[in-house]
Amino acid sequence: MLEKLADFIGRLQKKPEHIKTKIMWTGVSVCMLFVLSVWFWSLNESIFAKKGEELNNKKIIEGIDQVKKDIPTLWGSLGAGIGNVVDSIKEETSTTATPSGSSDNSVAPGEKLPIE
Repeated sequence: MLEKLADFIGRLQKKPEHIKTKIMWTGVSVCMLFVLSVWFWSLNESIFAKKGEELNNKKIIEGIDQVKKDIPTLWGSLGAGIGNVVDSIKEETSTTATPSGSSDNSVAPGEKLPIE
């Protein structure tokens, strides 16, 4: 196979300059026709795909617009929720905190529980 290719290249090198130029431009033209045909085929495919994408993009943009409208409401709800959690923690700590001397079951700060 390589010998045939080497013979073909050797025969091309022996030809006159104007024939080598014609062979070169013929090869370039054939390669460009192939590249352009693949490009047109993929362009046709991408045009059909873009029509479907436009519908999806419109839905995404509508969703983003709805989120933009809902952000103030969501922010207010988040603030109220955090406020409720903080208030409940404050109430819990204030109701469970009792003076250390008033309860019978309380342990003095220096005492330790017995280990069995």
